[in-house]
Amino acid sequence: MNGYFDNNIYENFASKPTATTKPTVTTKPTVTTKPTVANAINSAGNAINSAADTSIQRINQAGDKILGQINNANTTKVNQVANAAISQFNKSANTASQAIGQEFKTQYNNAKKYVPKIAKNSVNTALKNADPIAKELVHDVTGAFNYGKTYYNKNADPMIQKGFKSLESGIKKIPGNKKASSMIFLIFVAIVILTVFAIYYFKYSNSYVSNLIEEIQSGISKPPSYLFGILKNLVFVAIICGMIVLSFIIFKAVVLKADVKKKDTINILTSVMTIGIPVLIITMATIGNMPLMLRSFENTFGYWWINGSSLKECTTKLFDNGNYNDYNIVATQLFEENFNYYLKCMNQNYKGAEDTINLNRFKNVYLKPDFFDEEKLKIENSDENELFKLLKLVIRKRHISEATWISLAAVFVMYSSYLYIK
Repeated sequence: MNGYFDNNIYENFASKPTATTKPTVTTKPTVTTKPTVANAINSAGNAINSAADTSIQRINQAGDKILGQINNANTTKVNQVANAAISQFNKSANTASQAIGQEFKTQYNNAKKYVPKIAKNSVNTALKNADPIAKELVHDVTGAFNYGKTYYNKNADPMIQKGFKSLESGIKKIPGNKKASSMIFLIFVAIVILTVFAIYYFKYSNSYVSNLIEEIQSGISKPPSYLFGILKNLVFVAIICGMIVLSFIIFKAVVLKADVKKKDTINILTSVMTIGIPVLIITMATIGNMPLMLRSFENTFGYWWINGSSLKECTTKLFDNGNYNDYNIVATQLFEENFNYYLKCMNQNYKGAEDTINLNRFKNVYLKPDFFDEEKLKIENSDENELFKLLKLVIRKRHISEATWISLAAVFVMYSSYLYIK
């Protein structure tokens, strides 16, 4: 910038401009005639007005130039313009202060020497009246600086914000602690597995066992309701897929600290449904129509689950005359499909038809006669009935086995979907 602001020293806007020390009067003005009070006051007033008008005019001109240069400044020079404005204001204020102070002091000394106290009071009044003018000038120049600052913010801030966004995006791409993330992901997998086991615990509730007891007592098997079974399985699929989707959203938002937007949620939902629904339905249909697939987990995880004091107490009361110290092993041969027939074969007086097979694989191990009513099992829907307790444990094996198969399918869905959406 050229002209008025050449070679200005930048000064701190936050500092309040201070007036320089008023100069002392080295020589007393020569007074040829002793002025009257009125003349002295008029002379002082005229001198004050003249000095103030000249200084105010110069400051106003400086302010106009400040505003003009700030309006025309480009973004990179706004700070220089603002600093130059403050520097010029300080210089103008100091000049005005010196001029006014010098004239005030001269006229005040004259008035003090030659006129009565009223002249001194008039000069003090003039000084007080000048104070609001000075404050208004400071306000005007401050407004000019604020205008320049606003102009700078409007043009510079977008560039700064863009830089911060680029930095933030770069930080997000930095790989985090993969080991910790993997461990937390396994926690979500465990939560989904627990959800599956809870669902099948509900499926194999006491009402399910009660229906089996009715069939055993009546000797008539009820045909399964395929429509109800399909609807129930679809509800199970929806719950499992919903838990997987929720786990992915929480994992991305909380663990990976990603900004999960609407499109990300739709992407997760689409991938889980595309993979999860077919896999879960096929798994359910397969194990439902091929009960032998359930045996692998019934006599491993299932038997491990039920093999405890409850089973031992129950089998000890039910079986006798065997060569075994632990009758729990009998439970490995009992399943939902053969429970009634297998225990009938363990009747010591059992005489099956020629086309039937005695399924009892345990030599000299028989079900006590107290639990038979002729050839029928004395099973009742009561916790006091040992056969009822044994049937519940056998059904629990089925629950564990089926839930294990579905859990494996759910884990496969989670892993496949995670590879697709990460």
